Amino acid sequence: MKTVHLFGALILAGTFTTSPALADRAHNVDCDKGQTISRALKHADPGDTIRVSGTCIERVVIKTDRITLDGQGNAVLAGEPGGPPDFNAVLTVDGARGVTIRGLTVQNSPAEGILGRRGAAFVVVSARVRDNLSSGVSVGDGSTAELMDTAMERSNPGLNVHTGASAILRGSIAITHNAGIPGNGVEINGLAVVEIRGATVDASHNAGVGVVVGSGQLAIFGFPSSVGSSLTASHNGFAGIVVANSPLNVIAAKIIH
Repeated sequence: MKTVHLFGALILAGTFTTSPALADRAHNVDCDKGQTISRALKHADPGDTIRVSGTCIERVVIKTDRITLDGQGNAVLAGEPGGPPDFNAVLTVDGARGVTIRGLTVQNSPAEGILGRRGAAFVVVSARVRDNLSSGVSVGDGSTAELMDTAMERSNPGLNVHTGASAILRGSIAITHNAGIPGNGVEINGLAVVEIRGATVDASHNAGVGVVVGSGQLAIFGFPSSVGSSLTASHNGFAGIVVANSPLNVIAAKIIH
């Protein structure tokens, strides 16, 4: 009888022990040593984290769900000249869901800095997106994005949400000093939605308009987490906020323009 009990205990222990091969893994990438994010992604599984250091000059496409790309607050992902001015982002989330981009500077793209397409779902936290020829962050094709404590600057526009996509803004959001023609801070078109949820948003010092609401919606809803939200759109070249045939829903918020 004791042997039977011991055997049963061994079977149960084997049943509930997680194989190391199935556990989420961390991949370290040092671009200053010639390593690349793209190569790490080829070996990454859903749930894995890619920790990046140094300056990476490459075009990265994430197609795997639940990947975390962690720049650790210091890493830079930069583009190279050339290629089309659209859908040629430095960092593309292509249909993947549950992706997190954290602590990374994305810059110098010949097109978009960060692009979400084909129903992607991703979060951008504590990032800096700057000096891109087209949009800093572009969310389209029914994708959803959550941006938190992130700056989008010196692109055209800083944030572009379009074609049925949505973006939620949280924390401290700076969309400033975007230039070119039209040089707007935020553009919302194609029945897209941008929601300010407990965020302090600064859409100032842009060459054109701070926020353009075209065929889309800019909203601050009455959720408890949204109370205290604010939007500042000042010192822009043309106007603070332009609303064209679209709803502007504001509850429990402060707008300065």
